[in-house]
Amino acid sequence: MPLKKIPSLFIPFALAAAGLYWIFHVSVESLVNDWVIEHLAAALGIEKARMVAAVTPYLFPGAIAALGLYAAYSIGVKERLREPVIDIDCRKTFQKVIQDKKWIRANTETDPEKLTHLRSDYLKVRLSNQIHDFLAQSKMTAHGELSLTYGTGPSSIIPADKWQDVVISFGEPSNGLRSMAVRRDGGGLAYVDIMFSSAQVAKLFHVSAETLKA
Repeated sequence: MPLKKIPSLFIPFALAAAGLYWIFHVSVESLVNDWVIEHLAAALGIEKARMVAAVTPYLFPGAIAALGLYAAYSIGVKERLREPVIDIDCRKTFQKVIQDKKWIRANTETDPEKLTHLRSDYLKVRLSNQIHDFLAQSKMTAHGELSLTYGTGPSSIIPADKWQDVVISFGEPSNGLRSMAVRRDGGGLAYVDIMFSSAQVAKLFHVSAETLKA
């Protein structure tokens, strides 16, 4: 088809589409307005004509706003239900976050009085507490192998309520040594090979996923 004919063919299609949209818009608006106004007027004991004059200017924009809110809520629910990708060692996560300049600035104590009561490694303690809080509140997901009498179980999600009883031992990542979480009441081994989601960590601690994986 010659290119010069395309504009002349496009115009009727565009006008037809615009006309159909206008008809659909007016029809839907009329049906929705009439149904809602009739039932609202009956419930309030007001004449329908007076109700139409008062409500019509706001009804359709309000319905559009409600649909927008519902769509945003649905997207948020789907985002929360999406299974996180578990892809980073918990020890590497700890080391990357504690070296991040933004996190250091936000968590460094500047009050001289408070500093006298803090341990020299208080930043490590603070980060460990933040991570365990997120885990216990289901804002972070961790996978690990449950320690058994003989060996370990399969890697799976560690339930959020378990973090009340166990704590991760954050140390330097080392070849051949597995990460572990021990029981708070006695130090017994609870889980090994603990992994996090770099996407979740990046969002919660404002560190880029690229930095975490580097």
